[in-house]
Amino acid sequence: NDVVGYEEVMCLIVFIGSNNPLPLIPWNPEKPAFHVKPIEEYDKPVLNHFKMPYVYYIGANEACGCGFNGADSSLIHEPNELVDSHKNLQDLYEYVNRALVSNPYVVFYSCEASDIDKRPTEADRIAITNFKSGDFYFKEGVVLTVSLRAT
Repeated sequence: NDVVGYEEVMCLIVFIGSNNPLPLIPWNPEKPAFHVKPIEEYDKPVLNHFKMPYVYYIGANEACGCGFNGADSSLIHEPNELVDSHKNLQDLYEYVNRALVSNPYVVFYSCEASDIDKRPTEADRIAITNFKSGDFYFKEGVVLTVSLRAT
C-alpha cells in the first residue's frame, strides 16, 4: 500500500499464502492494475492467519482489495468499477491458476485494513472457477482456500 500502516484506511486488504514462492507483480500508479508484493512490516500480524511459508499482499487496480469486489453491489459507486472488478478477477484467476501448477492450493485472507490483527471469523474452500462465477467477492475476516476443485 502507498499508506504507511492502515490506521486511517477503510479498505479491504487481501493476502495470499502458498507453500511455494509466487511471482511478484509490481504496483504501477501510472497504470493501476492487479499486483502482488511482499508484505510490509505493518502487515506482519496477518502471518498469524497463515500456516504457509510464503505470504504476499495482493491488490487490484485501486491499490487495495476493494477492486476485486464488484459482485458486492454496496461497493460499486461508478459503472466503470464493475468493469474494473471483472478485469481484476480475471487477472486474479490467471495468477492463481498459474500458482496452482506448483501448489495444490493457495490460501487467501481478507479483512478491513484496521482489522488485520483480528482473528478470522470463518474459513471456506472454493474451486478456482468461483472467481469467474460473476458473484464472487472477498468477505472480511474469512480464510479462503482455493484449489482446482473445492473439497
